Amino acid sequence: MKSLGHILGGSARFDLLRALYYQHDAVGLRQLARLAGVHPHSAERMLKELVKEAVVLRNQSHNRTLFRRNRDHADWLILSSVFDAADRAERRLRSVERNDRAQAVLSFIEEAGAMLKKARRRIHVA
Repeated sequence: MKSLGHILGGSARFDLLRALYYQHDAVGLRQLARLAGVHPHSAERMLKELVKEAVVLRNQSHNRTLFRRNRDHADWLILSSVFDAADRAERRLRSVERNDRAQAVLSFIEEAGAMLKKARRRIHVA
């Protein structure tokens, strides 16, 4: 199954925006790239575009450049809805997967219990 980021196009940019969405404070380039799972050079290029579009704000702090989302930008209202919906869908998917695994384990346990009961009858153990 393809991720929502892939479907929307530019999955690296989507992942970068998603990582930025969950940061409460400004964050450095390398940390943000690591959180998003993208190469720092790619992150730098994308962030430069996002700063031009005013979706992301850049701050110089001492000798470090920090980035944070521009909460006043209208796109973040849409993006937050998309990220929240994607998170809900992902949780539902994981829940279904866990239920499937639990069913498989349960059938194994039931089969093992039946085999154990059969073995006890054979050797006359209570």
